[in-house]
Amino acid sequence: MLKRLFSKFKKPRHEIFAEMIGNQFRETFGRYNPQVDGIGQGYFFNNYIVVVKLNDCMVRFVLDRNDVYVETAPSNTYPIMRPRNEKNLWFDVSVIAPFLDDKSQEFKWFYQSAINPNTDRSIQDQLSQLDKGLKKYWDEIVALYATGKFANQQEEIHQFRDKWAEQSWKVLGWNQAKNPVESHRSVFGHFPEYAEKATDLGNGNLFFGVDERVWNTLWLAGGSTFWAMNKKFIDNAVDDRKDEIILATEARNPESFYAREIKYIVSKLGM
Repeated sequence: MLKRLFSKFKKPRHEIFAEMIGNQFRETFGRYNPQVDGIGQGYFFNNYIVVVKLNDCMVRFVLDRNDVYVETAPSNTYPIMRPRNEKNLWFDVSVIAPFLDDKSQEFKWFYQSAINPNTDRSIQDQLSQLDKGLKKYWDEIVALYATGKFANQQEEIHQFRDKWAEQSWKVLGWNQAKNPVESHRSVFGHFPEYAEKATDLGNGNLFFGVDERVWNTLWLAGGSTFWAMNKKFIDNAVDDRKDEIILATEARNPESFYAREIKYIVSKLGM
């Protein structure tokens, strides 16, 4: 069903994704005075971004290889792709939620499951689950940006995100001490941060990206075909080039493609 989810529609996929978000979160966001012209859209390598502007902050929905993530940021930050070497001010709710929960020290997954291309689970299901799971946090999230708390706590939130990322990698078996240190690097992470990180690092740093038409062909052939291409990129990075591996973001879902990449790299490096 997932393979056919968008194919029966004539509209561009990012527009359909935006409509799904609008329908699911209309009641939730209506409480926070969303701007009528406040929806921005972008897509890269068949990953989709939809930005909703509220009065006091922005909310960004990312469709990353068919896993849906939600990020928040101050209202005056960049909406889609971060300019090179600027600080990343978008924070995923898997980081913001535990930060608001009295800066929880115990790592736990916020997103519990990912889309499996071999099931009938849909993107709409993920949006519905997120809407339910985030209801207890929206007032606190909006207040964080509306009251000036974010400006005062920004550095603390950045430090918490770094620590949360390290904990998520550790759960997946990552051991930084066994990571090669070479002149060439391969960058992995959730979209769009991994592409932004590779750009920050400059020429000679690689990340895995697939042209939309190629991606569509691979995905229609089955998720295993897409993973085989992803796996080959990792094999080349670790076995042939012996690249230093850069993890650009926290892992947000134990079943995501990014988590799968980390676990495969861990197995290859003998961590």
